Amino acid sequence: RTIRMPSSMMAQSWMGSDFTNDDLVRETSLVNDFDHTLVGTEMIGDRECYIIDMIPKEGATIVFDRVRVWVSKDDYLQLRVENYDQRDRLVNTIVMSDIREIGGRVLPTRLELIPEGNPGHKTVMQYLNADFTPDLDEEFFSHHNLRRVQ
Repeated sequence: RTIRMPSSMMAQSWMGSDFTNDDLVRETSLVNDFDHTLVGTEMIGDRECYIIDMIPKEGATIVFDRVRVWVSKDDYLQLRVENYDQRDRLVNTIVMSDIREIGGRVLPTRLELIPEGNPGHKTVMQYLNADFTPDLDEEFFSHHNLRRVQ
């Protein structure tokens, strides 16, 4: 049975972890759905990063009211994300690390989500391998085929 995931469901836990469905799917466009403000720079490890505040544009279906990201200046990798609620309280922090080549791309392979207000608790997700060039026909993603492959 095919079900639509409303935006309220996107804020729910993914498989019992601290990650939400939205953290993993991100149907939003970082460029088109947010207004951006450069708020400074900071070192993360040996990489100098831009610190950017992203505020959702009117009408964008974004779970958080403000997202602060740290993006490395040299290779534009997201290395840290802080998500804030409507009262501008920190909800969680995602730390990306273990940067290496995987699937022909250089990217952080370890994501650590740390929920605010729950000391010592976190969810770690690690990419062991990746294939960014699968040979899939567009028809694979049709409603008919998705029903069939469940």
